[in-house]
Amino acid sequence: MSSVIKSATNIVKGVFGGGPEGPNVGDGALAAQQAEEARKAALRERIAKIYGMGDDPEAQAAKARMTGEEAELAKANRGFYTDELGRQYQTAERGLRFKLARSGQLGGSEDVNQFSELRGNRDLGATRIDQAVAAAVNSLIGQREQERLNAINLVNAGSGEDAVTSANRGLQNALRGAQSQQRADLFSDLFRTTADTVNAAQSPEAALLARYKNQLSTYFPQRQTAGRVTPTA
Repeated sequence: MSSVIKSATNIVKGVFGGGPEGPNVGDGALAAQQAEEARKAALRERIAKIYGMGDDPEAQAAKARMTGEEAELAKANRGFYTDELGRQYQTAERGLRFKLARSGQLGGSEDVNQFSELRGNRDLGATRIDQAVAAAVNSLIGQREQERLNAINLVNAGSGEDAVTSANRGLQNALRGAQSQQRADLFSDLFRTTADTVNAAQSPEAALLARYKNQLSTYFPQRQTAGRVTPTA
């Protein structure tokens, strides 16, 4: 056998494996498969570190960064909702005080009952704030996990560095999405009754006019003719 042939044979053996009798294609395919799985495993490990999974410094730094983002998101949402609750409560409190004063009930038992109910609604609003803040943070965590799984799926499908790029981009997208999420209306229903009552409050003159119109309609059923009420025959 010439040296050229021997060299070619050695190359084939190096790629596919096998002994003196010839290459073992099965062993070569297995080696290639193992190499591919090792490549994918390495990529998955890099993605895990990006998402704060692991005990090494890189993973721990990523975890600390994400924890900080969650705290900032919670702070921003809590601040917004707390300010909104305070604004709506103060508006309702002023309206209720005005209504009670107009009806001569300020300082009485009705005053105590209605303000107690108003404060109870405020406390319920505070509970809703806690729930909304927790929901915002959990939404961010859930979106991160979805982005991580998307990157892992890219790796499993055969992608390389683009999967790592996608993992990094996914973290950024999840945070931006959480920060820009529209905030809910948590309190309108708590103070709507007070607002409606205040808006419906009438002056003594308006109340007398309404009573007069009601009594008039009893004796003279209304029929619109040229803009006037005329009695029926």
